[in-house]
Amino acid sequence: MIIALHETVAVLPEITCSVCEKFLDEFGEESQDIQTEAAGLAVMIGELVVRLYSQCDEPKTQKRCLDMIDRLEAQGRADIEKVLATLKHSHA
Repeated sequence: MIIALHETVAVLPEITCSVCEKFLDEFGEESQDIQTEAAGLAVMIGELVVRLYSQCDEPKTQKRCLDMIDRLEAQGRADIEKVLATLKHSHA
């Protein structure tokens, strides 16, 4: 489901937030090991969360996205910094 959401060009559905949260709950630590499939999916999770945040105008969903971004940053995921920088430049 993560890959399908990542590949869609449509506006992301609300369920994206729950999928991303579930991934972080179940694979957060494992995703820090670059030798695992979870690490590759974590990059997609970061991109999905930032994309959902930028598409959404619902405060509760935006807060959930920001909380997940904080979790990714706390894990030391450099890729989330790159995604955030790209988003910042696209809105400049």
